[in-house]
Amino acid sequence: PAAAPAAPATITIDDFAKVHLKVAKVLEAEKMPKSQKLLKLKVDAGEAEPRTILAGIAESYEPEQMVGKSIVIVANLAPRKMMGIESNGMVLAASPDDGKAIVLNSEPAAIDSHCHIAGEEFIADLPAVVERARAAGVSRALVILAAEDDAEIARAQTVLEAWPECRFAIGVHPHHAKAFADHPQRAADTVARQLDQVSAARAIGEIGLDYHYDFSPRDVQHALFRAQLQLAVARDLPIVIHTREAEDDTLRILQEEGHGRLRGVFHCFTGDSDAARRALATGFLLSIPGVVTFPKAETLRQAVADVPGDRLLVETDSPYLAPIPYRGKRNEPSYVAKVVDQLATVRGVSAGTISDETDRNFDRLFRP
Repeated sequence: PAAAPAAPATITIDDFAKVHLKVAKVLEAEKMPKSQKLLKLKVDAGEAEPRTILAGIAESYEPEQMVGKSIVIVANLAPRKMMGIESNGMVLAASPDDGKAIVLNSEPAAIDSHCHIAGEEFIADLPAVVERARAAGVSRALVILAAEDDAEIARAQTVLEAWPECRFAIGVHPHHAKAFADHPQRAADTVARQLDQVSAARAIGEIGLDYHYDFSPRDVQHALFRAQLQLAVARDLPIVIHTREAEDDTLRILQEEGHGRLRGVFHCFTGDSDAARRALATGFLLSIPGVVTFPKAETLRQAVADVPGDRLLVETDSPYLAPIPYRGKRNEPSYVAKVVDQLATVRGVSAGTISDETDRNFDRLFRP
């Protein structure tokens, strides 16, 4: 018979006491040529000069996922040369049941309250997208489904298989309202049917008005918005609102159809302090997207600084509106961490505080 494998070497408490751990921040990250496993990291460990560390985590992390991340390093490991580069330290990682490395995070990134990862843009690499989200500390997401798109509705099951903690909102977007121009109630009936098919659905949306593009006639948008609001009242479900350059009519119709019986969130809020005040007066929450990180978004940053903590959510709106430093790329749920960080800076609190507040708000609204 084959010899039994040797037992792993043990160390004493005195040996462990020699290990010097430090929390460091990743300043730069890049893939090592000719290596599928190594990332070259430049990290700030509070020393005179940044350290260079080669870490075997490239199979679980893209370089951009590491930049800005807090990690724990072994600071007194003897330098070693790999692929011609001196590595000065070691990144500590945990290994869950699936064997994928997870770099330790100093704080969670919160819940992505609005994304479109059941869309065609994510068919090719959804498992990797979910893996990066989890690695970034994103525990779950609210995924938006287009009620009239049977293929997207079917992909909800694929999303659940990859990320069982996700929940869904289903609605007819104002851009697509024209497809129901002859019979607006048919839109609400379609939403109702899809809600019954998707057991993890928790909201109606995104619904509302869009006067920026006017892809659908405004009277048709109004009719569909009203029909779906009536469904939300009947089902006692929260709503996810899309409104662009249509705030006056959006608020008026909400009042006329809701009479205080509706609850929900203004998704992708990018307005000023006055717009925030008017939206909050409805009792709804505001969900802040990656736009808050854009250099020219100072008006938005001023607005969100004063929003009560129990009225905030954070979102990516993936695949759209990627935050800095990913602007111009496809957005994904892992990037919600950048929104959390920006809100923490603007509001003068820790990222953990933002995460805790928005997690509680998500659970209260969507009852997942």
